Amino acid sequence: KYLKPDQIFITCVGTAEMAEKLQKFATSGQVELYDAYGKQLVERKEAAEGTTVESVAKAHYNAIGGLKKMSKLKSWVKTGSIEIGGAMTLGYENKASFKKGAKGSFTGLSMSGQNIMTNTITPEGGAMSQMGPVQEVTGSELVHSQWSELSPTHLLNYDEYGISGTPTLFVKNDAGTFGLGIIEITSGEELLALSNRKMRKLTYGKGGAEAEDFLLQEGVPSALSWNGMVVEPVAYCANGRVGGWFYRANAKKGEMANLNSPSSVFIHPHEIEDPAIASRRQHWHMLVAEIAMLGIAIESASL
Repeated sequence: KYLKPDQIFITCVGTAEMAEKLQKFATSGQVELYDAYGKQLVERKEAAEGTTVESVAKAHYNAIGGLKKMSKLKSWVKTGSIEIGGAMTLGYENKASFKKGAKGSFTGLSMSGQNIMTNTITPEGGAMSQMGPVQEVTGSELVHSQWSELSPTHLLNYDEYGISGTPTLFVKNDAGTFGLGIIEITSGEELLALSNRKMRKLTYGKGGAEAEDFLLQEGVPSALSWNGMVVEPVAYCANGRVGGWFYRANAKKGEMANLNSPSSVFIHPHEIEDPAIASRRQHWHMLVAEIAMLGIAIESASL
C-alpha cells in the first residue's frame, strides 16, 4: 500500500533499444529517453514530402504574425542547444534589443553553464571572445552581423506586399559613393564572401578616402520604365521644397539594380511623354520627397 506505481521513477542507463523492454513498467505507456546531459530526446520522424527548411521557417514566421508583428519587436531572448556528434551538447543563448538608442546583440555558447564563446554586436562595432581572448569584429563580417542581428526584420516580407522577385539589400558606404561604393546582396552570407574587387568598390569614398561605416537599405523594384529602360525619379530639394526633377535611366540594368553606373543616362521630365509617369511625379513622388525632407530635419535636430 506504500508503493504507488504512478509515482515510481525507474532510471536505467544504456542504449535506446532498452526502452522496448522497459515498456511494461511505464504506467503512462511511454518510456522517456534522455541524453548524457539530462536533455530529453525527441523522437524524429520523416518530414512530409516537399518540406524544406525555408518552408518550415516561413510557416512559423507567418504563424506568429509575419512582418507586421515582427517589426514591432523591441527585444527577444532565444535559447537552445547544439548537439555535436551525439556525445556533446552546447547551450545556446541569444539576447537582442532593437530599441532606439539601445540596440545590441549578445550570443553565447556554453558548456556546463560556462561560456566558451561569446559574440557582441552594437551599431558602433563588435567583439568576439573564445575562452578568454577578445577579438574585434570588423569589415564585411561586422556589416553582416549588424544587418542580421540588430533588426527583427532583415528584409521586407515581399509576399505580404505582392512584390515578386528575390529580396535584395543595398549596402552603401557613408563617405559618398559616386555610384561606386554600393553593392546589392540577397543574403548576409554574400558579404562574408565578397571578392577583393567588390570590397575595394564598396569601401571607395570621395577623394579616395577609405570608408569604414556603411548604410543598409532594403531594395524595392523600380516600377517605372520608358523606351525600353528602367527609370527612376531624382529630386533636388532645398529648404523644405522640391526645386527640380530629372530621371535616371539605364538600359543595361534591371528593376532591382543600382541604376547609378557609367551606363546610365539622364532625362528631362519634358522628354518623357507618358501621362502616368508625370502623374506619379506630381503626386506620389512629390509626397515621398517632402516626407524625406521632414525625416532629414528631424534627424538633424536630434544630432
